[in-house]
Amino acid sequence: MNFNTAGVNKNFSNYNTQYPQVRLIDFSDNDITADLQLQAGSYCVYLSPLDQGKGTLLLTTSGQLMKRVNHCTPYQPMGQALIFHPDLIAGTSLGQCFSHLDFFIFSTEKSLHLFPLEYRLALDIFLNIKMELAYPLDMHSKRLIASNMELFLNYCERFFSRTFVTAGPNHRSVLQRFDQLLRSYFASENPYKLGIPSVAYCADKLNLSANYFGTLIKKETGKTAQEYIRYKLVEEATFRIVNTHKTINEIAYDFGFKYPQHFSRFFKMVVGQNPTEYRNANKS
Repeated sequence: MNFNTAGVNKNFSNYNTQYPQVRLIDFSDNDITADLQLQAGSYCVYLSPLDQGKGTLLLTTSGQLMKRVNHCTPYQPMGQALIFHPDLIAGTSLGQCFSHLDFFIFSTEKSLHLFPLEYRLALDIFLNIKMELAYPLDMHSKRLIASNMELFLNYCERFFSRTFVTAGPNHRSVLQRFDQLLRSYFASENPYKLGIPSVAYCADKLNLSANYFGTLIKKETGKTAQEYIRYKLVEEATFRIVNTHKTINEIAYDFGFKYPQHFSRFFKMVVGQNPTEYRNANKS
């Protein structure tokens, strides 16, 4: 199996899974000899070992997962990483509300510190997932992997709520509204008629000044508002490429690209593959 289908461009020879939408990596078993890059739409939850009585959870989405400090020598991080695509939990109760989870909306590139009991809970679930991934693929595999994933992500929500219970409700509300605005926009005919929404357009719809809106989104997500818009566009595009029978040209026009080749260049710049390559690599 090509590890690209699990959402990262590095093949770990010491741990191969038969299931293409998820991979659990124990970094103590692998030397990191190249930078790791997540593919669009994929997520990585990194669990670091206990340090001074606390462990750490770090969520990373499409973009840089981990860079070596010295490009001439292997980089040896500690801990474990769970890399998955949301399609893994499609059809589950969690999958139906995945994009609304606070942990995935607000904690990108932010660390969650875990108490020892929380850390052991996370480790136990990681172990269950690892054992299931090592088990021969059968008719029960997806359901069992997804159920463990659902349990783990529900715990992530609890850890997030405990850590960020004091987060500003107004900021959270704005980001949730921004997320909903983009989902509604891309689900409508607006992209075809109006093109990709601008930051000014989104700020106006949310009754905020563009400058304040941009500052708030950068603070909460680590991305500029424009980067977040493009990220959401690619997230929606990857879903349509894999889960619909529309041609790449039709998808490009749906998103407001006058010339499909512009869409293909934009998609490849973000994902690392052109739309056709991505579709072929992710066929079920």
